[in-house]
Amino acid sequence: MDFVEVRVLAPRELADILVAELAEVGYDTFEDHDEGFCAYIGEGDFNPDAVAEVMARYSGIGTLDYSHRIITRQNWNAEWEKNFQPLVIADKVSVRAPFHPKPEPIEYDIVIMPRMSFGTGHHETTALMIENQLGVDHAGKRVLDMGCGTGILAIMAAQLGAREVLAVDVEPWTVENAADNAAENHCTNIECRLGAWKCWKGKRRLT
Repeated sequence: MDFVEVRVLAPRELADILVAELAEVGYDTFEDHDEGFCAYIGEGDFNPDAVAEVMARYSGIGTLDYSHRIITRQNWNAEWEKNFQPLVIADKVSVRAPFHPKPEPIEYDIVIMPRMSFGTGHHETTALMIENQLGVDHAGKRVLDMGCGTGILAIMAAQLGAREVLAVDVEPWTVENAADNAAENHCTNIECRLGAWKCWKGKRRLT
């Protein structure tokens, strides 16, 4: 399956609102850039009228422009290899792709190949979640990562000592990506499942 990238040029205060609006019409992957952000959706789900409607709703608030292009699935990894930069969160967590060297010294090292999944730590939401995890006692706990994307938060939980981690997402390629990333990080206690919240119903409550 191919994907559509919608590249949005907007000030930060408006970009955050537009991300939320586009998420409501099916966009589930976002990447910040210096002038705004990019949003991604499967080509079959792309509706240019829906995008135009969202943009028109906020066109009077600030400088706003957008364009779109098709990205074939086979060149998605090449796009990430070209643009994905390693980062360090809270001076303790390194997030990098397999082709980046591990920084030294670092307490936690997470290797992520994002493909078409959300969650590299570059978006403020993910970075803040990781920073918050550092202050939570995970030792011996069972953790649920709902809407796992790349599996980055599940991997962080495993590295922080969680006994068992269940990572769930609704997209097949995302679950596959999360499982590959868990294996890349030698996290044998992460189970990746396809489905919504009901897919873990019936198991003991995760705490």
